Amino acid sequence: YHKGRILKAGFGPASRSVLTITDDRTAHLWLAESGREIKTFKSQHGLSSATLADGGRRVVTQAEDTRVRVWDTETGNPLGRSLFIPGVKIAHLAPDGRILLIQGADWIRLWDATTGRPLGNAVRPEGNLQAVHFTQGGRSIAAATDRALLLWDLPAGPDLDPALLVRWVQAVGGYTLDEKGSP
Repeated sequence: YHKGRILKAGFGPASRSVLTITDDRTAHLWLAESGREIKTFKSQHGLSSATLADGGRRVVTQAEDTRVRVWDTETGNPLGRSLFIPGVKIAHLAPDGRILLIQGADWIRLWDATTGRPLGNAVRPEGNLQAVHFTQGGRSIAAATDRALLLWDLPAGPDLDPALLVRWVQAVGGYTLDEKGSP
């Protein structure tokens, strides 16, 4: 059971697990079917969000002091150093576990999840930024503003290209793309 008050909860892949955060600076991973706790992730700072990533093998936490941390769900240990990213609203880990997608109030930026270094500059889309996510396969990023849907293709292959935002497609009412992604 939780020692603190539950602040947020969400299901993991295939709804087999549940991830919760509490006001005692912890995130908890549970088996959905039995309610048995699998792991506890202890932060030094109050948590504002936590998400399961990399097929349920990783947890990404965001602390109230804007620190972002990636955890191993098998060991419960943090992976690498925590990143201090002022203004962060939400953090997502790419399906392959290599790239962190960070959303601020009006910007989006990618970080190398292993080294903790930023990849390229922040992108500031026009309009009020509502949400950002990796697409299911992790090859693209989708961002929604109050004016547009934005899509970025990420480079393929084992090497990370510093210029990760290869192509910017802006889809506005009635604008369509063919199967190659061309207007």
